[in-house]
Amino acid sequence: MMEQLGWDAAVRALRRSSARVSYVMHSAVFALDQPTAWAEQGDSFRRTLAAAVELRAGQVCMTSGPAGALGWEQAAGRLAEAIAPLLDEARRLGVDVVMEPTGQLRQDIGFVHSLRDAVALARHAGLGVCVDTYWCFRERGLTETMHDGRDLIRLVQISDNPPGKAGHGDRMVPGDGIADLARLVRALRDLGYRGYIDLEILGPRIEAEGPAAAVDRGLRYVAVLLDDADATRGTQQ
Repeated sequence: MMEQLGWDAAVRALRRSSARVSYVMHSAVFALDQPTAWAEQGDSFRRTLAAAVELRAGQVCMTSGPAGALGWEQAAGRLAEAIAPLLDEARRLGVDVVMEPTGQLRQDIGFVHSLRDAVALARHAGLGVCVDTYWCFRERGLTETMHDGRDLIRLVQISDNPPGKAGHGDRMVPGDGIADLARLVRALRDLGYRGYIDLEILGPRIEAEGPAAAVDRGLRYVAVLLDDADATRGTQQ
């Protein structure tokens, strides 16, 4: 959205507003099977880093990028190679770069489809991890994976899942769907996570209700989950 509006105009608009920007999203940094395009794609990511600095956002969140015909291991090696100089620049700028997994229907933006694989690749490439509950809520051994990656988790995105067939953009307000978000929030709090929690809801159900009303309900529901998880931890301690 910022790119479509124009980086300078978008940054000016956000700085004039009352919004506090916690992170900037940059999807699919590199087409991993097209090394000749990496220089131009890296320059695009540098613009995102610069915007994050101007907006005083401490993070940039990315997806792994499309792998094309590459296998998982080859794509992972390509990403580690391509992102390394950009991570050096991000560290100098004080910006943390985190990666989120994506659904298998989104081959156009990523080849990492589970939190477990995201943790493995992030550790290899020097990235942080974003936990997106929409994709990982039913993942096998999820709490163990979060425990293994607890030092890498920098961001959490929360939304809920419809019980039936849905497109990848069909998200529900937390509490309306089938994901056991209370368990996930408790697990994160037990690990000591105190970072940003992003209410990431979009799609036709959200538009039908009205984004403002949906966001308000979602915020109130997640706040209760956090309070309950913290109260449980306090009782146990």
